Amino acid sequence: METAIASPGTEERRGDDLISLHGLRKRFGGVHALRDGSLDLRRGEIHALIGENGSGKSTLLNILSGQFRADGGEVVLGSATLTPAAAQAELAQRVAIVTQELSLAPDLSVGENIHLGHSKRRRPWGIDWRSTYADAREAIRQLGVDIDPRTPLSQLRLDQRQLVEIARALVQGAPVLILDEPTSALTDEAVEPLFTVLRRLRDQGTAVVFVSHRLDELLGLADQITVLRNGRTVAARPRAAYTRQLLVSDMLGYEPEHYTPPALEVESTEGILEVRGLSVPGALREVSFEVNEGEVVGLFGLAGSGCSEAVRALAGLEPGASGTVDLGGRDSVPASPLEAGRRGLSFVPGDRGDEGLALEMSILDNLNLGGPARHSRWRRIRRNAEAEAGRAAAASMNLVASSLSAPVGSLSGGNQQKVLLARCLGVRPKVLVLEEPTRGVDVGAKAEIHRILHQARDAGLGILVTSSDLEEMLVLCDRFVVIFDGQVVAQARRTEVTETRLSHLASGEES
Repeated sequence: METAIASPGTEERRGDDLISLHGLRKRFGGVHALRDGSLDLRRGEIHALIGENGSGKSTLLNILSGQFRADGGEVVLGSATLTPAAAQAELAQRVAIVTQELSLAPDLSVGENIHLGHSKRRRPWGIDWRSTYADAREAIRQLGVDIDPRTPLSQLRLDQRQLVEIARALVQGAPVLILDEPTSALTDEAVEPLFTVLRRLRDQGTAVVFVSHRLDELLGLADQITVLRNGRTVAARPRAAYTRQLLVSDMLGYEPEHYTPPALEVESTEGILEVRGLSVPGALREVSFEVNEGEVVGLFGLAGSGCSEAVRALAGLEPGASGTVDLGGRDSVPASPLEAGRRGLSFVPGDRGDEGLALEMSILDNLNLGGPARHSRWRRIRRNAEAEAGRAAAASMNLVASSLSAPVGSLSGGNQQKVLLARCLGVRPKVLVLEEPTRGVDVGAKAEIHRILHQARDAGLGILVTSSDLEEMLVLCDRFVVIFDGQVVAQARRTEVTETRLSHLASGEES
Protein backbone atom coordinates (compact mmCIF):
# COMPACT_ATOMS: atom_id res chain seq x y z
CA MET A 1 0.00 0.00 0.00
CA GLU A 2 1.33 3.42 -0.90
CA THR A 3 1.96 5.97 1.82
CA ALA A 4 -0.55 8.81 1.81
CA ILE A 5 0.87 12.27 1.26
CA ALA A 6 -0.53 14.82 3.70
CA SER A 7 -2.22 17.83 2.16
CA PRO A 8 -0.96 21.35 2.88
CA GLY A 9 -2.29 22.59 6.20
CA THR A 10 -3.29 19.16 7.50
CA GLU A 11 -1.31 19.52 10.73
CA GLU A 12 -3.17 22.73 11.57
CA ARG A 13 -6.56 21.20 10.79
CA ARG A 14 -6.52 17.91 12.70
CA GLY A 15 -9.43 19.14 14.81
CA ASP A 16 -11.42 19.37 11.59
CA ASP A 17 -11.31 15.61 11.05
CA LEU A 18 -14.92 14.53 10.65
CA ILE A 19 -14.92 10.83 9.78
CA SER A 20 -12.02 8.42 9.30
CA LEU A 21 -12.35 4.85 8.06
CA HIS A 22 -9.35 2.60 8.70
CA GLY A 23 -8.65 -0.88 7.36
CA LEU A 24 -12.26 -1.74 6.55
CA ARG A 25 -13.08 -5.25 5.33
CA LYS A 26 -16.28 -6.58 3.78
CA ARG A 27 -17.18 -9.94 2.23
CA PHE A 28 -20.26 -11.06 0.34
CA GLY A 29 -20.24 -14.84 0.50
CA GLY A 30 -16.85 -15.87 -0.82
CA VAL A 31 -16.17 -12.54 -2.53
CA HIS A 32 -13.89 -9.98 -0.85
CA ALA A 33 -15.48 -6.69 -1.90
CA LEU A 34 -13.23 -4.69 0.44
CA ARG A 35 -9.93 -5.91 1.86
CA ASP A 36 -8.31 -2.79 3.31
CA GLY A 37 -10.38 0.32 2.69
CA SER A 38 -9.44 3.63 4.29
CA LEU A 39 -10.74 7.17 3.87
CA ASP A 40 -10.20 10.39 5.86
CA LEU A 41 -12.82 13.12 5.56
CA ARG A 42 -12.42 16.67 6.86
CA ARG A 43 -14.86 19.51 7.09
CA GLY A 44 -14.70 21.93 4.20
CA GLU A 45 -13.09 19.59 1.67
CA ILE A 46 -14.18 18.00 -1.59
CA HIS A 47 -12.74 14.51 -1.50
CA ALA A 48 -12.66 12.52 -4.74
CA LEU A 49 -12.84 8.73 -4.60
CA ILE A 50 -11.73 6.88 -7.71
CA GLY A 51 -11.11 3.34 -8.85
CA GLU A 52 -12.07 0.90 -11.57
CA ASN A 53 -15.44 -0.82 -11.47
CA GLY A 54 -15.07 -3.60 -8.91
CA SER A 55 -12.36 -1.77 -6.95
CA GLY A 56 -14.53 -1.51 -3.82
CA LYS A 57 -15.77 2.09 -4.17
CA SER A 58 -19.47 1.29 -3.89
CA THR A 59 -18.92 -0.98 -0.89
CA LEU A 60 -16.85 1.67 0.88
CA LEU A 61 -19.51 4.32 0.17
CA ASN A 62 -22.28 2.03 1.43
CA ILE A 63 -20.36 1.52 4.68
CA LEU A 64 -19.68 5.26 4.98
CA SER A 65 -23.40 6.04 4.55
CA GLY A 66 -24.49 3.39 7.08
CA GLN A 67 -26.17 1.12 4.54
CA PHE A 68 -23.64 -1.70 5.00
CA ARG A 69 -21.78 -2.81 8.12
CA ALA A 70 -18.09 -3.61 7.65
CA ASP A 71 -16.83 -7.00 8.83
CA GLY A 72 -13.72 -5.47 10.34
CA GLY A 73 -11.64 -2.31 10.72
CA GLU A 74 -12.42 0.83 12.69
CA VAL A 75 -14.42 4.03 12.29
CA VAL A 76 -13.34 7.30 13.92
CA LEU A 77 -16.10 9.90 14.42
CA GLY A 78 -14.49 13.09 15.67
CA SER A 79 -12.48 11.90 18.68
CA ALA A 80 -14.37 8.63 19.23
CA THR A 81 -13.05 5.34 17.83
CA LEU A 82 -15.82 2.82 17.19
CA THR A 83 -16.28 -0.63 15.78
CA PRO A 84 -18.16 -0.75 12.45
CA ALA A 85 -21.22 -2.22 14.22
CA ALA A 86 -21.33 0.60 16.78
CA ALA A 87 -20.80 3.28 14.12
CA GLN A 88 -23.39 2.15 11.55
CA ALA A 89 -26.44 4.01 12.90
CA GLU A 90 -24.44 7.18 13.56
CA LEU A 91 -23.03 7.17 10.02
CA ALA A 92 -26.53 6.84 8.59
CA GLN A 93 -27.53 10.02 10.44
CA ARG A 94 -24.49 12.05 9.40
CA VAL A 95 -24.19 11.12 5.72
CA ALA A 96 -26.47 11.84 2.73
CA ILE A 97 -25.82 9.88 -0.44
CA VAL A 98 -26.76 10.18 -4.11
CA THR A 99 -26.18 6.75 -5.60
CA GLN A 100 -25.31 5.86 -9.17
CA GLU A 101 -28.68 4.17 -9.71
CA LEU A 102 -31.52 6.63 -9.12
CA SER A 103 -33.79 5.93 -6.13
CA LEU A 104 -36.80 8.08 -7.01
CA ALA A 105 -40.54 7.36 -7.14
CA PRO A 106 -41.70 8.04 -10.72
CA ASP A 107 -45.39 8.23 -9.74
CA LEU A 108 -44.79 11.11 -7.30
CA SER A 109 -44.16 14.77 -8.11
CA VAL A 110 -40.70 16.33 -8.17
CA GLY A 111 -41.37 18.13 -4.87
CA GLU A 112 -42.65 14.97 -3.20
CA ASN A 113 -39.53 13.09 -4.29
CA ILE A 114 -37.21 15.80 -2.98
CA HIS A 115 -38.87 15.75 0.45
CA LEU A 116 -39.69 12.03 0.53
CA GLY A 117 -39.32 10.85 4.13
CA HIS A 118 -38.86 14.32 5.62
CA SER A 119 -41.75 16.49 4.39
CA LYS A 120 -42.55 19.59 6.41
CA ARG A 121 -45.57 19.21 8.67
CA ARG A 122 -47.96 21.80 9.97
CA ARG A 123 -49.94 20.42 12.87
CA PRO A 124 -52.79 19.58 13.00
CA TRP A 125 -53.33 19.83 9.25
CA GLY A 126 -50.63 17.43 8.07
CA ILE A 127 -47.99 18.25 5.44
CA ASP A 128 -47.30 21.91 4.70
CA TRP A 129 -47.37 21.57 0.92
CA ARG A 130 -46.75 25.24 0.18
CA SER A 131 -43.51 25.23 2.15
CA THR A 132 -42.56 21.78 0.81
CA TYR A 133 -42.88 22.86 -2.81
CA ALA A 134 -41.20 26.24 -2.19
CA ASP A 135 -38.16 24.54 -0.64
CA ALA A 136 -38.05 22.02 -3.49
CA ARG A 137 -38.15 24.79 -6.09
CA GLU A 138 -35.26 26.59 -4.36
CA ALA A 139 -33.17 23.40 -4.16
CA ILE A 140 -33.65 22.82 -7.89
CA ARG A 141 -32.98 26.47 -8.71
CA GLN A 142 -29.59 26.26 -6.98
CA LEU A 143 -28.64 23.60 -9.54
CA GLY A 144 -29.26 26.02 -12.41
CA VAL A 145 -32.52 24.56 -13.76
CA ASP A 146 -36.16 25.59 -13.65
CA ILE A 147 -38.46 22.61 -13.04
CA ASP A 148 -41.94 22.98 -11.59
CA PRO A 149 -41.84 20.92 -8.35
CA ARG A 150 -45.45 19.82 -9.00
CA THR A 151 -44.43 18.07 -12.24
CA PRO A 152 -44.73 14.26 -12.11
CA LEU A 153 -41.26 12.78 -12.06
CA SER A 154 -42.23 10.37 -14.86
CA GLN A 155 -42.39 13.32 -17.27
CA LEU A 156 -38.73 14.28 -16.76
CA ARG A 157 -35.73 13.27 -18.86
CA LEU A 158 -32.94 11.18 -17.33
CA ASP A 159 -30.66 14.21 -16.83
CA GLN A 160 -33.47 16.10 -15.07
CA ARG A 161 -34.15 13.14 -12.79
CA GLN A 162 -30.47 13.10 -11.87
CA LEU A 163 -30.72 16.72 -10.74
CA VAL A 164 -33.83 15.95 -8.68
CA GLU A 165 -31.91 13.17 -6.92
CA ILE A 166 -29.09 15.60 -6.12
CA ALA A 167 -31.57 18.25 -4.89
CA ARG A 168 -33.10 15.63 -2.60
CA ALA A 169 -29.73 15.07 -0.93
CA LEU A 170 -29.01 18.78 -0.65
CA VAL A 171 -32.15 19.57 1.38
CA GLN A 172 -31.12 17.05 4.05
CA GLY A 173 -28.28 19.33 5.14
CA ALA A 174 -26.07 16.45 6.32
CA PRO A 175 -22.46 17.26 7.35
CA VAL A 176 -21.24 14.70 4.77
CA LEU A 177 -22.60 14.53 1.23
CA ILE A 178 -21.70 11.63 -1.10
CA LEU A 179 -22.29 11.95 -4.83
CA ASP A 180 -21.66 8.75 -6.81
CA GLU A 181 -21.35 9.57 -10.52
CA PRO A 182 -23.61 12.64 -10.25
CA THR A 183 -22.66 13.99 -13.69
CA SER A 184 -22.95 10.74 -15.64
CA ALA A 185 -26.24 11.80 -17.26
CA LEU A 186 -25.58 15.56 -17.31
CA THR A 187 -24.35 17.76 -20.14
CA ASP A 188 -21.45 20.17 -19.67
CA GLU A 189 -23.95 23.02 -19.30
CA ALA A 190 -25.61 21.31 -16.33
CA VAL A 191 -22.34 20.32 -14.63
CA GLU A 192 -20.98 23.77 -13.78
CA PRO A 193 -24.00 24.91 -11.70
CA LEU A 194 -23.68 21.66 -9.72
CA PHE A 195 -19.98 22.31 -9.11
CA THR A 196 -20.77 25.84 -7.95
CA VAL A 197 -23.17 24.40 -5.34
CA LEU A 198 -20.60 21.83 -4.21
CA ARG A 199 -17.90 24.48 -3.78
CA ARG A 200 -20.34 26.61 -1.77
CA LEU A 201 -21.17 23.63 0.47
CA ARG A 202 -17.45 23.00 0.94
CA ASP A 203 -16.89 26.62 1.94
CA GLN A 204 -19.72 26.31 4.47
CA GLY A 205 -17.97 23.34 6.11
CA THR A 206 -19.61 20.32 4.44
CA ALA A 207 -17.42 17.34 3.60
CA VAL A 208 -18.22 16.33 0.02
CA VAL A 209 -17.28 12.90 -1.34
CA PHE A 210 -17.31 12.96 -5.13
CA VAL A 211 -17.09 9.86 -7.33
CA SER A 212 -16.66 10.16 -11.08
CA HIS A 213 -14.95 8.35 -13.93
CA ARG A 214 -14.48 11.67 -15.71
CA LEU A 215 -10.91 12.38 -14.65
CA ASP A 216 -10.90 16.01 -15.76
CA GLU A 217 -13.83 16.67 -13.42
CA LEU A 218 -11.96 15.17 -10.47
CA LEU A 219 -8.80 17.10 -11.18
CA GLY A 220 -10.73 20.35 -11.55
CA LEU A 221 -12.93 19.99 -8.47
CA ALA A 222 -11.29 17.92 -5.74
CA ASP A 223 -9.09 19.04 -2.85
CA GLN A 224 -8.07 15.47 -1.97
CA ILE A 225 -8.10 12.26 -4.02
CA THR A 226 -8.20 8.69 -2.68
CA VAL A 227 -7.66 5.73 -5.04
CA LEU A 228 -8.97 2.19 -4.58
CA ARG A 229 -7.76 -0.88 -6.43
CA ASN A 230 -8.82 -4.50 -5.89
CA GLY A 231 -10.57 -3.67 -2.63
CA ARG A 232 -7.66 -1.73 -1.12
CA THR A 233 -6.87 1.94 -0.66
CA VAL A 234 -3.63 2.28 -2.62
CA ALA A 235 -3.09 6.04 -2.66
CA ALA A 236 -4.32 9.21 -0.96
CA ARG A 237 -2.87 12.47 -2.20
CA PRO A 238 -3.74 16.16 -2.39
CA ARG A 239 -5.03 17.25 -5.79
CA ALA A 240 -1.89 19.30 -6.42
CA ALA A 241 0.21 16.11 -6.34
CA TYR A 242 -1.70 14.51 -9.20
CA THR A 243 -1.40 14.62 -12.95
CA ARG A 244 -3.90 12.81 -15.16
CA GLN A 245 -1.26 10.21 -16.03
CA LEU A 246 -0.39 9.51 -12.38
CA LEU A 247 -4.08 9.25 -11.47
CA VAL A 248 -4.74 6.64 -14.16
CA SER A 249 -1.57 4.77 -13.21
CA ASP A 250 -2.60 4.64 -9.52
CA MET A 251 -6.08 3.46 -10.49
CA LEU A 252 -5.03 0.69 -12.89
CA GLY A 253 -1.72 -0.30 -11.28
CA TYR A 254 0.14 0.06 -14.58
CA GLU A 255 0.72 2.52 -17.38
CA PRO A 256 -2.24 2.11 -19.73
CA GLU A 257 -1.91 1.85 -23.47
CA HIS A 258 -3.59 4.66 -25.36
CA TYR A 259 -6.65 3.38 -27.19
CA THR A 260 -6.98 4.75 -30.70
CA PRO A 261 -10.25 3.74 -32.32
CA PRO A 262 -9.86 2.06 -35.70
CA ALA A 263 -10.90 4.20 -38.62
CA LEU A 264 -13.75 3.14 -40.85
CA GLU A 265 -11.77 2.07 -43.89
CA VAL A 266 -14.62 1.72 -46.38
CA GLU A 267 -17.70 3.90 -46.28
CA SER A 268 -20.78 1.65 -46.27
CA THR A 269 -23.55 2.37 -48.73
CA GLU A 270 -25.94 -0.41 -47.69
CA GLY A 271 -28.71 1.31 -45.75
CA ILE A 272 -30.17 -0.68 -42.85
CA LEU A 273 -32.30 1.96 -41.08
CA GLU A 274 -33.95 4.94 -42.73
CA VAL A 275 -35.76 7.53 -40.62
CA ARG A 276 -37.92 10.20 -42.25
CA GLY A 277 -39.90 12.97 -40.57
CA LEU A 278 -39.65 11.50 -37.07
CA SER A 279 -41.60 13.71 -34.64
CA VAL A 280 -42.36 13.51 -30.92
CA PRO A 281 -44.81 16.09 -29.51
CA GLY A 282 -42.94 18.78 -27.59
CA ALA A 283 -39.52 17.31 -28.30
CA LEU A 284 -38.77 16.43 -31.93
CA ARG A 285 -39.82 17.86 -35.31
CA GLU A 286 -39.36 16.21 -38.70
CA VAL A 287 -36.02 14.52 -38.00
CA SER A 288 -34.52 12.47 -40.84
CA PHE A 289 -31.32 10.40 -41.09
CA GLU A 290 -30.00 6.97 -42.11
CA VAL A 291 -27.84 4.31 -40.52
CA ASN A 292 -25.83 2.05 -42.83
CA GLU A 293 -24.43 -1.39 -42.25
CA GLY A 294 -21.01 -1.29 -40.62
CA GLU A 295 -21.01 2.26 -39.25
CA VAL A 296 -21.58 4.08 -35.98
CA VAL A 297 -23.86 7.11 -36.28
CA GLY A 298 -23.99 9.57 -33.40
CA LEU A 299 -27.04 11.66 -32.52
CA PHE A 300 -25.57 14.62 -30.67
CA GLY A 301 -27.24 17.53 -28.94
CA LEU A 302 -27.51 19.30 -25.62
CA ALA A 303 -29.91 18.15 -22.89
CA GLY A 304 -33.45 18.73 -24.09
CA SER A 305 -32.46 18.79 -27.76
CA GLY A 306 -34.54 15.71 -28.55
CA CYS A 307 -31.76 13.11 -28.97
CA SER A 308 -33.05 10.96 -26.14
CA GLU A 309 -36.61 11.10 -27.44
CA ALA A 310 -35.38 10.14 -30.92
CA VAL A 311 -33.66 6.90 -29.86
CA ARG A 312 -36.50 6.02 -27.50
CA ALA A 313 -39.03 6.53 -30.29
CA LEU A 314 -37.08 4.08 -32.47
CA ALA A 315 -37.20 1.60 -29.58
CA GLY A 316 -40.99 1.90 -29.33
CA LEU A 317 -40.94 3.90 -26.09
CA GLU A 318 -42.57 7.15 -27.28
CA PRO A 319 -46.30 6.42 -27.86
CA GLY A 320 -46.95 9.80 -29.52
CA ALA A 321 -44.16 9.50 -32.08
CA SER A 322 -44.93 9.78 -35.80
CA GLY A 323 -43.01 9.58 -39.06
CA THR A 324 -41.44 6.84 -41.14
CA VAL A 325 -38.98 4.25 -39.80
CA ASP A 326 -37.94 1.88 -42.59
CA LEU A 327 -36.65 -1.25 -40.84
CA GLY A 328 -37.45 -4.94 -40.93
CA GLY A 329 -39.88 -4.77 -43.85
CA ARG A 330 -42.10 -2.10 -42.29
CA ASP A 331 -42.00 1.69 -42.40
CA SER A 332 -44.01 2.74 -39.33
CA VAL A 333 -42.62 3.96 -36.01
CA PRO A 334 -42.38 0.90 -33.71
CA ALA A 335 -45.41 0.84 -31.40
CA SER A 336 -43.60 -1.06 -28.64
CA PRO A 337 -40.17 -2.45 -27.68
CA LEU A 338 -41.47 -5.89 -28.66
CA GLU A 339 -42.23 -4.70 -32.19
CA ALA A 340 -38.87 -2.92 -32.44
CA GLY A 341 -37.12 -6.14 -31.44
CA ARG A 342 -39.02 -8.22 -33.95
CA ARG A 343 -37.97 -5.80 -36.68
CA GLY A 344 -34.31 -6.19 -35.75
CA LEU A 345 -33.64 -3.25 -33.43
CA SER A 346 -31.96 -3.82 -30.06
CA PHE A 347 -31.96 -0.96 -27.52
CA VAL A 348 -29.52 -0.25 -24.66
CA PRO A 349 -31.33 2.28 -22.42
CA GLY A 350 -29.53 5.02 -20.49
CA ASP A 351 -30.95 3.91 -17.13
CA ARG A 352 -29.85 0.28 -16.91
CA GLY A 353 -31.17 -0.17 -13.36
CA ASP A 354 -34.77 0.80 -14.09
CA GLU A 355 -35.11 -0.07 -17.77
CA GLY A 356 -32.37 -2.49 -18.75
CA LEU A 357 -31.76 -5.08 -16.06
CA ALA A 358 -33.69 -7.03 -13.43
CA LEU A 359 -31.24 -6.34 -10.61
CA GLU A 360 -32.47 -9.08 -8.25
CA MET A 361 -32.29 -11.77 -10.92
CA SER A 362 -29.11 -13.67 -11.72
CA ILE A 363 -26.53 -12.61 -14.28
CA LEU A 364 -27.42 -15.64 -16.41
CA ASP A 365 -31.15 -14.87 -16.34
CA ASN A 366 -30.46 -11.26 -17.33
CA LEU A 367 -28.27 -12.38 -20.22
CA ASN A 368 -31.16 -14.48 -21.53
CA LEU A 369 -34.07 -12.12 -20.87
CA GLY A 370 -36.18 -11.62 -23.96
CA GLY A 371 -34.59 -14.42 -25.94
CA PRO A 372 -35.64 -17.83 -24.56
CA ALA A 373 -36.56 -19.09 -28.05
CA ARG A 374 -32.86 -19.25 -28.90
CA HIS A 375 -32.38 -21.91 -26.23
CA SER A 376 -35.65 -23.81 -26.43
CA ARG A 377 -36.96 -26.90 -28.18
CA TRP A 378 -40.57 -28.08 -28.23
CA ARG A 379 -41.44 -25.10 -25.99
CA ARG A 380 -39.00 -26.23 -23.31
CA ILE A 381 -36.01 -24.09 -22.37
CA ARG A 382 -32.76 -25.99 -22.72
CA ARG A 383 -30.94 -24.93 -19.55
CA ASN A 384 -27.62 -26.40 -20.64
CA ALA A 385 -27.68 -24.43 -23.90
CA GLU A 386 -28.73 -21.33 -21.99
CA ALA A 387 -25.85 -21.69 -19.52
CA GLU A 388 -23.32 -22.37 -22.29
CA ALA A 389 -24.46 -19.27 -24.18
CA GLY A 390 -24.26 -17.24 -20.96
CA ARG A 391 -20.69 -18.35 -20.28
CA ALA A 392 -19.68 -17.50 -23.85
CA ALA A 393 -21.28 -14.05 -23.61
CA ALA A 394 -19.59 -13.35 -20.27
CA ALA A 395 -16.20 -14.38 -21.67
CA SER A 396 -16.63 -12.21 -24.76
CA MET A 397 -17.27 -9.20 -22.52
CA ASN A 398 -14.46 -9.93 -20.04
CA LEU A 399 -17.15 -9.94 -17.36
CA VAL A 400 -15.80 -9.92 -13.79
CA ALA A 401 -18.19 -11.95 -11.61
CA SER A 402 -17.88 -14.66 -8.97
CA SER A 403 -20.62 -16.72 -10.62
CA LEU A 404 -23.28 -16.32 -13.30
CA SER A 405 -25.82 -17.30 -10.64
CA ALA A 406 -25.02 -14.16 -8.60
CA PRO A 407 -27.59 -11.32 -8.73
CA VAL A 408 -26.71 -8.88 -11.47
CA GLY A 409 -27.26 -6.08 -8.94
CA SER A 410 -24.17 -7.29 -7.04
CA LEU A 411 -21.93 -6.35 -9.99
CA SER A 412 -20.15 -3.06 -10.44
CA GLY A 413 -21.71 -0.52 -12.80
CA GLY A 414 -19.30 -1.37 -15.60
CA ASN A 415 -19.98 -5.09 -15.38
CA GLN A 416 -23.74 -4.48 -15.26
CA GLN A 417 -23.41 -2.50 -18.47
CA LYS A 418 -21.48 -5.36 -20.08
CA VAL A 419 -24.30 -7.77 -19.19
CA LEU A 420 -26.86 -5.46 -20.79
CA LEU A 421 -24.72 -4.97 -23.90
CA ALA A 422 -24.07 -8.72 -24.20
CA ARG A 423 -27.80 -9.44 -24.09
CA CYS A 424 -28.59 -6.82 -26.71
CA LEU A 425 -25.87 -8.08 -29.05
CA GLY A 426 -26.80 -11.70 -28.36
CA VAL A 427 -30.14 -11.39 -30.19
CA ARG A 428 -28.14 -10.59 -33.35
CA PRO A 429 -29.91 -7.36 -34.26
CA LYS A 430 -29.75 -5.50 -37.54
CA VAL A 431 -29.38 -2.21 -35.68
CA LEU A 432 -28.07 -1.55 -32.17
CA VAL A 433 -29.31 1.70 -30.56
CA LEU A 434 -27.61 2.97 -27.40
CA GLU A 435 -28.45 5.79 -25.01
CA GLU A 436 -25.54 6.91 -22.75
CA PRO A 437 -23.64 3.62 -23.34
CA THR A 438 -20.93 4.16 -20.69
CA ARG A 439 -22.81 6.09 -18.02
CA GLY A 440 -21.18 5.34 -14.67
CA VAL A 441 -18.41 3.24 -16.21
CA ASP A 442 -14.69 3.56 -15.41
CA VAL A 443 -11.99 4.33 -17.97
CA GLY A 444 -10.92 0.71 -18.35
CA ALA A 445 -14.43 -0.67 -18.88
CA LYS A 446 -15.28 2.29 -21.13
CA ALA A 447 -12.39 1.44 -23.46
CA GLU A 448 -13.52 -2.20 -23.50
CA ILE A 449 -17.07 -1.21 -24.44
CA HIS A 450 -15.77 1.06 -27.19
CA ARG A 451 -13.70 -1.82 -28.60
CA ILE A 452 -16.71 -4.16 -28.49
CA LEU A 453 -18.86 -1.65 -30.36
CA HIS A 454 -16.20 -1.08 -33.02
CA GLN A 455 -15.78 -4.85 -33.44
CA ALA A 456 -19.55 -5.16 -33.94
CA ARG A 457 -19.41 -2.32 -36.47
CA ASP A 458 -16.58 -3.99 -38.35
CA ALA A 459 -18.68 -7.18 -38.47
CA GLY A 460 -21.38 -5.22 -40.32
CA LEU A 461 -23.71 -4.07 -37.54
CA GLY A 462 -25.38 -0.68 -37.90
CA ILE A 463 -25.07 1.29 -34.65
CA LEU A 464 -26.88 4.46 -33.52
CA VAL A 465 -25.69 6.09 -30.31
CA THR A 466 -26.46 9.21 -28.31
CA SER A 467 -24.34 10.41 -25.40
CA SER A 468 -23.84 13.63 -23.46
CA ASP A 469 -20.09 12.86 -23.39
CA LEU A 470 -18.71 14.64 -26.45
CA GLU A 471 -15.26 13.09 -26.04
CA GLU A 472 -16.85 9.64 -26.14
CA MET A 473 -18.87 10.52 -29.23
CA LEU A 474 -15.73 11.59 -31.05
CA VAL A 475 -14.10 8.26 -30.19
CA LEU A 476 -17.09 6.12 -31.12
CA CYS A 477 -18.76 7.67 -34.14
CA ASP A 478 -18.05 7.59 -37.87
CA ARG A 479 -20.79 10.08 -38.69
CA PHE A 480 -22.80 12.67 -36.76
CA VAL A 481 -26.37 13.91 -36.87
CA VAL A 482 -26.57 17.09 -34.77
CA ILE A 483 -29.90 18.08 -33.24
CA PHE A 484 -30.79 21.49 -31.84
CA ASP A 485 -34.21 22.40 -30.46
CA GLY A 486 -35.76 19.22 -31.82
CA GLN A 487 -34.49 19.59 -35.41
CA VAL A 488 -31.51 18.34 -37.39
CA VAL A 489 -29.11 21.24 -37.95
CA ALA A 490 -26.15 19.36 -39.47
CA GLN A 491 -24.87 15.99 -40.65
CA ALA A 492 -21.15 15.36 -41.06
CA ARG A 493 -18.52 12.63 -41.05
CA ARG A 494 -16.06 12.36 -38.17
CA THR A 495 -13.23 13.69 -40.34
CA GLU A 496 -15.22 16.85 -41.08
CA VAL A 497 -15.82 18.04 -37.50
CA THR A 498 -13.93 19.07 -34.40
CA GLU A 499 -15.03 19.11 -30.76
CA THR A 500 -15.44 22.89 -30.95
CA ARG A 501 -17.56 22.78 -34.11
CA LEU A 502 -19.82 20.06 -32.72
CA SER A 503 -20.35 22.09 -29.56
CA HIS A 504 -21.23 25.18 -31.59
CA LEU A 505 -23.65 23.23 -33.79
CA ALA A 506 -25.35 21.65 -30.78
CA SER A 507 -25.75 25.10 -29.21
CA GLY A 508 -27.35 26.57 -32.32
CA GLU A 509 -24.40 28.92 -32.87
CA GLU A 510 -23.52 27.49 -36.28
CA SER A 511 -25.36 25.79 -39.11
